[in-house]
Amino acid sequence: MGDGVRRMRRCAILIGGLCGGFCLLWFLCMQMALAYHAEHTVLSVAPTVQIQLEQYLQFPFKIPGTTLIAEQIVSFDGLFTEDGGSSDVTDVAAILLYNYGECGILDAQVVLRAGQLEFVFVADTLPAGQRLLVPEQTGKEYGPEMFSSCSGWQREDKADWLNKDVISLTFPGMGEVLVTNLTDRKLTGIQLQYKTYYPDAPFYVGGKTYTYCIEMLEPGENIRIYPQNYALGYSDFVRILIGQT
Repeated sequence: MGDGVRRMRRCAILIGGLCGGFCLLWFLCMQMALAYHAEHTVLSVAPTVQIQLEQYLQFPFKIPGTTLIAEQIVSFDGLFTEDGGSSDVTDVAAILLYNYGECGILDAQVVLRAGQLEFVFVADTLPAGQRLLVPEQTGKEYGPEMFSSCSGWQREDKADWLNKDVISLTFPGMGEVLVTNLTDRKLTGIQLQYKTYYPDAPFYVGGKTYTYCIEMLEPGENIRIYPQNYALGYSDFVRILIGQT
């Protein structure tokens, strides 16, 4: 009887030890499995964050395809003739351009983009080393100051623009100009091109250029003319063409 009880106690202790060891082993296996699952779950679902910053043009900057620098964008108030008419406007976007080239620019176009908005500036007759303030071609309102892209083109002319050895211009009054033929030959097809000018800045204003035509000047002859929209000190002759039809 005593031996039987002792054997039963040993069996109970053995079975308890085996169960405890099994439970401990099971607990450790579950912890390892959970850790492995958690580790791989984090790695599989964590997103890779990529932040792409939009690039903007910083004034002043060179305009591709031209010898122009865009110095700044401003709000323009004044006479607007870019669309072929003539009207007073306020708060129209305008760009200040500088021709750093060695040649005068016959005509040019600059396009600035701000998101879906496109601003087009068309200019002509800009001498080398001069600045020109150009309102937006369709009169778009001034707004964006940051632009994502820019493109442009130009045509230039290497000729002498003022022909000072051929024709002399003097200015006796606010709205009149004395034109003199300095040569001993008859000159025909004379075109005097002039722009509005702000001497204090200084820069020209307006993409378009005014033209006054003279059919003929005899050798040594001089005449007085009164060009439209011309004012001494606020207008400047930028180009003189001879022999034009």
